[in-house]
Amino acid sequence: MGTSSGESNCEICGGKSFLVEDTHYNSTEEHCLNENCRYYNVDSGSLKKENPNAFDGVGVETPEGWKNMLENIGYKKCEKCGIVEGKCDDSPFCEECEDKESELNISEGEGITPTNLKLKMRNKMEIRIDTKYEVWNMTKVKLPSGKTLDDIKDVSMKWGEGSIEFKDGTTLEDYFKEDEIHHEEFKKPKELTFEEA
Repeated sequence: MGTSSGESNCEICGGKSFLVEDTHYNSTEEHCLNENCRYYNVDSGSLKKENPNAFDGVGVETPEGWKNMLENIGYKKCEKCGIVEGKCDDSPFCEECEDKESELNISEGEGITPTNLKLKMRNKMEIRIDTKYEVWNMTKVKLPSGKTLDDIKDVSMKWGEGSIEFKDGTTLEDYFKEDEIHHEEFKKPKELTFEEA
């Protein structure tokens, strides 16, 4: 039970429309996303019993009302191509036009800037890359006087240098180096896998 929103097809023009359904009131609200159609259909369902002023009706939005509706539902009309899509940033362009604009800027000698890099990276698929190195090492470390294995909270290693964090809050940074560490072992992973994140 609850409210859900998504896209459907407009019953008038067949284009995309924004649909809100509420299972509690058995109500639906549909707004066409085609600026040339602007059709809407609102059925407040059983909400009308609780609130006699609840709106029901079908019709065509005014151009200004249609623009306000887009703003209210978090959509935008691209200022270049006119496509209507959900907003994911404050850009006046759709994702496709934004990508073309950033490619144009880069090809015209602007190079990659933080702004156009963000545009190129926006909404691209993210993948996860796992690398597995087959490196084993054992190092013996003498703990400070009075400290035992039970006092250790964490041990960390980076490039063969180890630190020990104790439960009492003290830390020994770069306290020890691994014996016979061979950094060339890290040159190439034994195994590399990737998958969608």
